[in-house]
Amino acid sequence: MTDHTITCQLLNRMIEPNIATENWPIIRPLIDLLHSMSLEGHTSLPLSAARQLLSESLTSQWQRALDEEVINSRAISSGQNPHCPIVFDNGYLYWQRYHHLEVTIAESLLSRVNPLEFEKSTDPVIDRLFNPNNAHERQIDAARIATSQQLSIIVGGPGTGKTTTVAKILASLVELYDRTSLDILMLAPTGKAAARLAESMRHQIDQLDVSNDVKAQIPTEAKTIHRAIGLGRHKARFHANNPLLTDIVVVDEASMIDAGLMLKLLKALPAKTQLIFLGDANQLASVEAGSVLADLCLASQSPNSRLFGCLAELTHSYRFNDNSGIGRLASAIKQDNPDDAELILFNESHPELIHYTDLDIAALCTPYFDYLDTVASIVTDAPQPLIEALSHFSQWRILAATRDGDAGVHALTERIEAYLAERQSIVPSSEHYRGRPLMVLENDYNQNLFNGDIGIIVEVDGRLMACFEGENNQPRLVLPSRLPKVETAYVMTIHKSQGSEFEGCAVVLPDAPTEAQKSLLTRELLFTGLTRAKKRFVYVGTKKSLRYSIMNKTQRFSGLTARL
Repeated sequence: MTDHTITCQLLNRMIEPNIATENWPIIRPLIDLLHSMSLEGHTSLPLSAARQLLSESLTSQWQRALDEEVINSRAISSGQNPHCPIVFDNGYLYWQRYHHLEVTIAESLLSRVNPLEFEKSTDPVIDRLFNPNNAHERQIDAARIATSQQLSIIVGGPGTGKTTTVAKILASLVELYDRTSLDILMLAPTGKAAARLAESMRHQIDQLDVSNDVKAQIPTEAKTIHRAIGLGRHKARFHANNPLLTDIVVVDEASMIDAGLMLKLLKALPAKTQLIFLGDANQLASVEAGSVLADLCLASQSPNSRLFGCLAELTHSYRFNDNSGIGRLASAIKQDNPDDAELILFNESHPELIHYTDLDIAALCTPYFDYLDTVASIVTDAPQPLIEALSHFSQWRILAATRDGDAGVHALTERIEAYLAERQSIVPSSEHYRGRPLMVLENDYNQNLFNGDIGIIVEVDGRLMACFEGENNQPRLVLPSRLPKVETAYVMTIHKSQGSEFEGCAVVLPDAPTEAQKSLLTRELLFTGLTRAKKRFVYVGTKKSLRYSIMNKTQRFSGLTARL
C-alpha cells in the first residue's frame, strides 16, 4: 500500500465525522499533486508551485482559499504532530516522512561542519603530494578543504581527477593524523560503482609518492553503502545507537544517493567521523526521491550557509580536451545552450562527433566485429585472449534513454542480435551463446558479482563460460548456471552507464517520445551519455529530441538547501 493510499484512508477517517469543516475539493487535489510530485523524485512541493500547478483544476474561488485551507486543514500540520500525514513548513508541503528526512539530514550535516586541527602544518604535506607541476590548482584547493574541514564536498565532471585527488587527500590525512591505525572506509551507492572506485584507488595508490606504511592505511577495497551499514529489508545494523566506528568515510557517486539512503548513512556514522563526498551534480540524480548532492552544492555556494567553504569543484577534464568536439558539446549541454549544441553536432566538422537522424544498425554494430572475432578465436582458458576480448567489448557501447519503445534497450538488442546473426557473427540458438555480452542485474556476494558488472560468454574447451574481469585485471570464469540475473548488454540504459567510460559510445533518443519517456529525456541524461565517450560520440536522434533534452533540466523540489 502506498503512502498516498494510506494517507487518503487516514484523511477520510479524520474528515468523515465532520465533513463540513474540511474543504475536501481543495485538499484532495493537493494530496494527489503531492503524491505525483513524490513519484517524480521531489521531496517537497512549494505552495507557490502548487498554486500554479492546480490553477487549471481549481476554480478561482478555490485558488483564493488554498492558502487558508493549507494553514487550517486538519490533514496538514507544521511538523509537530507525528500523526498528521502532511506537513507545511517554511512555504513547502511535505509528506511527513520526507519532512523528517530533510530536517534530520540537515541537522546531521550541519553538526559535522567543524574545523580539523592537526599538530603538523598541512601546507608542506599538501605541497609535496600535490606538486604544482602535475596537479591542477583546483585539486590543490580540494586538498586544502578536505584537510581543514570535517565535511567536504568534491565535485567535478567526468575525468576531472576526483579519484586521483582523493587518493592524495587520504595520503595527506594519514600523515597529518599520524596514527598507527587510521580507519578509512570507501563507499559507493552501487556494487558496480564500489568496484570501479576500488579499482581506480588501487591504481592511484601505486602512483603515490609516500611510504609503504602510509599506503597500507589507504583502503584498496570499497563497499556499497547498503553493505557497510548492514542495511536489511527494514532496518540497518548500524545506526545512531550502534554506530559504525570509523575515522574517515569517502562516498563516491554521491549524486546517486537518495534522501532516504543518505539519512541511513549519516545515522550510522559517529558524530566525529570525517566525511568526504565525491560526485558530479550535473549527472543523473538518484532514482528515488531527493537530490542531496545538488542541494549540498547549492548551499555550499552561499556565504550565508555554514557549508560555505566546504565545496571544491574540479574543472579540468583529463578524459577529453575542453576544445574538442566532445568537450565543446558537453559544455553547451551543461550551459543549457541548445543552439550551440545543435551547431556543434550538426553543422561543425568534428571527426569525433557523428550523428544519424535515423537508426543505422549496421553502423552501430561495426565496432562489435573486432570483439566477436576475438571471442571466436578463444578455445582455452589462456588469460591473454580473454583479456583482449573483454577489452575489445569495453571500448564501445550503445546507450539508450529508455528500456521500452523502438529506441529502447529491448528493441535495439533484438535488432542487433538479428543483424549479427544474419552475418553469422553470432548463433543465438539458446539463452547463452558464444559472444553474448552480459550485464549483471543483481548483487551476488557469493560469486563476487555486482549489479552493473559486465561479462561475456566464451567457449573454453568446448564448454560455454561467463568471463568477467577479476582482480589485477585478470579474467575470471563463472559457470552460466551460477550467474545471478543477467541480461544481454550490447545496449544499456544511460542510467546504468553512469560512472563508466568507453573509447566511443552512441546515444539513441526516441524520435517521438511518449509522455512517460519525455520525463526521462533530460539535460542530465544527455550530458551523462555524452561524457561516457573519450574519443568518439555518435548521436542517433533528431534535432528536436536534442533540443528538448537540453532544455528539460531536472529540477527536484526540496527545502534542504534553505535548511543548510
